[in-house]
Amino acid sequence: MATDTSTNGFAEFLSGYQSDEKVFDEFYDSDGKPREQWQRFLERFGGQSPENLIDRWDYTNRILWENGVTLSPFEEEAANLRPWEIDLLPLVYEKAQWEPISRGVAQRALLIEAIANDLYGPQKLLQKGILPPDILYRHPNFQRAFQGLPRKNTPMLLFGCELARSPTGKWFVMADRTSAPAGISYAVENRIVIGAGPLSLRVTVDVEPDNGEDTTPA
Repeated sequence: MATDTSTNGFAEFLSGYQSDEKVFDEFYDSDGKPREQWQRFLERFGGQSPENLIDRWDYTNRILWENGVTLSPFEEEAANLRPWEIDLLPLVYEKAQWEPISRGVAQRALLIEAIANDLYGPQKLLQKGILPPDILYRHPNFQRAFQGLPRKNTPMLLFGCELARSPTGKWFVMADRTSAPAGISYAVENRIVIGAGPLSLRVTVDVEPDNGEDTTPA
């Protein structure tokens, strides 16, 4: 049964919402109704008034500011600091929708780790002509000094990828990230702040537990 969003606290925010045919609508389905996972979310969380939601948003972002979470380098003057802000409205997916994405990201991480181990090791991809040598040796981030060093105990410690969705709902990987783990620190801080906030900040829907592999969309 579809939720009547006009009778809950989100009505003011949803009243001006319009779907764009050029992008995939994560909230409304093709019939103009909230998708199933959003219907359940609204049933449990939609009773919050707009004023209460704004108060919760202000509270959470004030805690982030007091904790010193910013987007600016450490050497920046205090007057130039850019505060890190968090949106309390999550991006909600059914478990069945997210599981294939989670498995695909994990598979991609294993592939990229295997490629990196080969390029810094036996370089079979170059020997077999699968990758042209120019792609590797002209790349500014390839560290020649590390080529040939033992990598048995040096696995890839971090992997993330930027996901995008086509108007038809098909997923694409736009970029892979294996460098500085700044994003992890922000994600952890977000969870800490939300978890330590007032009870009404916590969404009482079934959420997959954190098992150490963060495949949550950023």
